[in-house]
Amino acid sequence: MRILNLRKLSMYNPVETIRIDKRNKNFLIQLKRKTQIQNWNTLCRWGFLYSLQLKEIPNKVVTQEDGAIEMSWKVFAGVYSNLIWALLKRRILNDRIDITDDNLKEHFKRHLYRGIQALTNLEADKAIGLVLETMPHTSVEHQLDLL
Repeated sequence: MRILNLRKLSMYNPVETIRIDKRNKNFLIQLKRKTQIQNWNTLCRWGFLYSLQLKEIPNKVVTQEDGAIEMSWKVFAGVYSNLIWALLKRRILNDRIDITDDNLKEHFKRHLYRGIQALTNLEADKAIGLVLETMPHTSVEHQLDLL
């Protein structure tokens, strides 16, 4: 078993701006209605984290470049930036994919979009429960801080 230094893995982030296309914006609107959570970044972060714990590698994403929603990495990740990148990089390594800037960008988008769509298909209370279960902290107080 290979032990990863997550601190070292989390140093560099090639994604500065996150763009959500119109189709996925519509999924986020549905999620807002279901969960009563109004912040795009929270819903996007939930979707991303949810997707990371699914077993299959997400499919390639075909997006419209309409940029219906745009946010900076700092808005998306907040104080959890390094942790979120470390989780993505660990997932990429587990999937036996090389860690390159292009792969990081591609798999970030794949997990983000798959997670948004997957959460949209769940009932609101189940979506919230599943996300809280998969968040990287153990206590409920810390999990709620991620929101």
